[in-house]
Amino acid sequence: MTTTEIPVIPCPRPFTDHIAGTVDGVDLPLRVWPAVNKDGEVEKGLGERPWLMWIHGGAFMYGKHYVPNAWVIPACRSLSYHVVSVSYRFVPQVTHYDIVNDIQIAYQWCRSDLSSVLGEDTVDLEAFAVGGDSAGGHLALWCGNHFSPPPKLILDVYGLSAPEDPFYALKVENLPLPILGTSEEELEVALNDRSPENIVVTSAFTLELEPFTNVENLKIAWGVNYTPTKKDIVRADLNAYTFKNGLKMGNIFRKDKFATDEEYKQELRKWGAMYHIQENEHYPSVFILHGKNDTIVPVSQSYQLAEKLRKMNVDVGEKYVDGMDHIFETYLAGPEDPMWDIAIIPLIEFMKKHLG
Repeated sequence: MTTTEIPVIPCPRPFTDHIAGTVDGVDLPLRVWPAVNKDGEVEKGLGERPWLMWIHGGAFMYGKHYVPNAWVIPACRSLSYHVVSVSYRFVPQVTHYDIVNDIQIAYQWCRSDLSSVLGEDTVDLEAFAVGGDSAGGHLALWCGNHFSPPPKLILDVYGLSAPEDPFYALKVENLPLPILGTSEEELEVALNDRSPENIVVTSAFTLELEPFTNVENLKIAWGVNYTPTKKDIVRADLNAYTFKNGLKMGNIFRKDKFATDEEYKQELRKWGAMYHIQENEHYPSVFILHGKNDTIVPVSQSYQLAEKLRKMNVDVGEKYVDGMDHIFETYLAGPEDPMWDIAIIPLIEFMKKHLG
């Protein structure tokens, strides 16, 4: 297998680490980056600034809150926004219900504790966005009509909006997700693992593991002393295995618990933004960023969601990028990359329009 080492982008500083809450003995950590001035310095005189709550992706199975996609902090700091990156427990040990409960706990922490962490008169609690990529985009869309008070803006970065899409039941052997060495027997055991002792809220992505990245570079990128283990490799491989064998949604939404296929389909529909967003409700403004060649979340899902939202008179910003696959902007760290102007500047302008 030909490998390409991913870029090493140091975790932006300063930041502070906190625990939003504890569920069944599992801590739910989050990380807070304060707003900075135009010179990149933390300054008390900025006034009450907006904030972004970021939810990472990873197919609900792996990922980390330690640092968002590389563009998130620079983009928000260009506007002097605060950023909060949150965590949640992963399947298959927990359910989708557990995950959205964890996101609610993180949000309630922000409402009650963010001002004291950042300093009085530095954060406007009402002026906030919720954003995320992939699974995180799916969860951000859910937050749009389940948070009270609701966000002003949703950043949907190639988010899953239609879990019932038949695409997810297909076998896709040529999916560009390598399996790093876990045997099929081990993967089947992992697929059915419901043990509370194995619940985690942090696990490295495939490209954050060797041979793509070494441990020292991972520590620099995450800003924390984290050493991946065999468990990280199994989770990364299980993610690829479930996608390639049409098992992804059945694993996340516990297909085996439903008596009929129709009941299972209704469960999938319930969680998709195409269905939980009701046409008679007021929904926040939405910016959608999606690569047109996405092999994980078909771009057609975003097209359909945008059309629905426009019919509801929701202000929708859209940027669909030619030739780009899933996670195409993950390591896009700043304006020196030509893709910044294409993909990130429209998003920044939309944030500024709705949050100030």
